[in-house]
Amino acid sequence: MYAKGVTCSDCHDPHTEQLRAPGNELCARCHVAANYDTPRHHFHAAGTPGAACASCHMATTTYMGVDPRHDHSFRVPRPDRTVSLGVPNACDQCHADKGAAWAAAEIARRAPDGAKGIQTFAETFAALEQGAPGAAGSVLAIAADSSQPAIVRASALERLVRAGAPVDPALLQALASHPNALLRIGVSLAGSALPDASARVAVLGPLLTDSMRSVRIEAASGLAPVPAAQIPESTRASLEAARAEYVAVQRFGADRPEAQVNLGSALASQGDIPGARTAFAEAIRLDSSFIPAYVNLADAERALGEEGRGEAALRRALALGPTTGMPAHALGLNLIRQRRYAEGLGMLEEAVRREPASSRYAYVYAVALHDGGRSEQAVRVLEDALARHPDDPQLRQAYAAFARPGR
Repeated sequence: MYAKGVTCSDCHDPHTEQLRAPGNELCARCHVAANYDTPRHHFHAAGTPGAACASCHMATTTYMGVDPRHDHSFRVPRPDRTVSLGVPNACDQCHADKGAAWAAAEIARRAPDGAKGIQTFAETFAALEQGAPGAAGSVLAIAADSSQPAIVRASALERLVRAGAPVDPALLQALASHPNALLRIGVSLAGSALPDASARVAVLGPLLTDSMRSVRIEAASGLAPVPAAQIPESTRASLEAARAEYVAVQRFGADRPEAQVNLGSALASQGDIPGARTAFAEAIRLDSSFIPAYVNLADAERALGEEGRGEAALRRALALGPTTGMPAHALGLNLIRQRRYAEGLGMLEEAVRREPASSRYAYVYAVALHDGGRSEQAVRVLEDALARHPDDPQLRQAYAAFARPGR
């Protein structure tokens, strides 16, 4: 609705913070009540909770354990997608005892020609998460589709980065001047994942002077790994200014472990490893259950030549999250660097066991097995991973190399 011009103040009075009309009357200011505020449309008795427009189109989710908030995407209820994709649906908020399959069948029976909504990207995003062949190209097409809302296109870019899929630098450069800041932030995220330093500078350099601070600091973060010699002279001043903004933002939120980890990463990228170690340790002091702080602390200890201290940090993290592979993966690499190969392989295997959906963990484990002379086992690990991620280029390349005769 926002993409079509509807704004917050169409429904909310910005001065009183009150809705401009009560209940369904608010929706009827734009939507004909005779068509929508009727049991023919919502299938519930008038005046009951199920007859409220917000119940079906603005379902609530409770955040922080105390704060129920309405979903403002105004979607058509799709319990059929709960069945096929596992996503939540509004019907279950009142009919959880009957299940999504029942709700999907009821909607199909009562409204066989009913609208499916304008959001058609769910299946495409799900396919990318599942590693389906060709999914990355379909998600990239959503990012390039000017008819899609900016938030959807930005989400497409973010999901491509998370999946490790390549993004065309030319598309990112074209989108870098888009008027919507959400999309420019998506460009910053995707640009930060470009493997080629010159392409990364070409995409992110202009964003260092963006009108939005969130875009500037994301671009600065993405350029942190690029060697200073590869940063053009004309870009260095704006990069330093954006870096300073990034650090200031993290220091402002220094009471949060996430900010301390971000601060530590920024200091590490600038060569201040002792300062980074202090920030990571502070993150752990603030929240002893925050696993990324331990993993980053171990990296800082390694940079300072203290693999043993890094191992200790990772072993503390290992006990905190039995369902996350991050600490096991990092510990496996730590042990292999210490030439404790059998222990290291065991931890890499544990990372795969904890997160079988991670193609990266499977790839690293398979390479370690192959390098240790256990090629047949490496091939089996790759075959299992390729069954879940058939389009993953790293897995396919490793399998082609390890499985060929005479390897």
